[in-house]
Amino acid sequence: MKFNKIKRRVLSCLMVGIFTVSFLNFNKVTSFADTDTKSLQFSAINLKIEVPSELICFTQSTTNNNSYLELIGASDASEVQTSMIANNCYLEAVDADMTYELAITGVKANESLSDFNTLSESDLNSLFDSYIESESNLETEYKEEEILDSGIEYFNDQPYFMTYNISTTTEGVVVYATKYYTVANGYIYNFAIQTNTDSVTDEMLANMAVVLNSAKYTEVKSSILENGVVSETLSVIITAAIPVAILALLVYFIRVGNKKKQNKLIKEELEIKKRRGL
Repeated sequence: MKFNKIKRRVLSCLMVGIFTVSFLNFNKVTSFADTDTKSLQFSAINLKIEVPSELICFTQSTTNNNSYLELIGASDASEVQTSMIANNCYLEAVDADMTYELAITGVKANESLSDFNTLSESDLNSLFDSYIESESNLETEYKEEEILDSGIEYFNDQPYFMTYNISTTTEGVVVYATKYYTVANGYIYNFAIQTNTDSVTDEMLANMAVVLNSAKYTEVKSSILENGVVSETLSVIITAAIPVAILALLVYFIRVGNKKKQNKLIKEELEIKKRRGL
């Protein structure tokens, strides 16, 4: 009975560690429209989304335990966190081949800007025209930028201003980007896919559609795990705790095994003595 209690305690420690690491990495895998996804939520902008599991995700709470940091040229998680916070970016997701990036930014909207789903069709169209005009005259870091296509698209009844752009950097790199802009629940959201391949492909757009169709603009309770410093600290503690728990479990089984062997030897010895009449 005593050993059973010890076993339960060790297993509990081990499972808590595993579940906590999974929570820290936001790896809750579900299924969305026949696509395996992972759930993400951001309390700072009241947003919940599903992201295709094939994409490698970085958030403002990314820790050094993320083995893909080198993939994006970052030597430390703090570089990613600092850059994302400075740019109001809450998600950067890339494919394993680094052919494209899916990003989400968000800021609080001013009071004069209404949620898109509350506007009449004429007001929405008028606002869209103003948006396209401002985007066409926007000064960017690119040497050249041109809107190839635009329109109002709907995902789950939420309207988005879509633009398809081609840009050329000062180094001569051509970048294609599809952007979706919306206002909901008092926040401005920008969803973008950009690639330095020949175009934004249907596969890329399909992954973006998964994100947009899953987007829920609702109140999200704040969690201390969204803080990069806290996440990093807990990640280090859990990473160190799991090997200790596993070692404790192994030691337990070794001791139990040795005790069983010892009991068997004692029993055999008693049987021999009994047969000899000792």
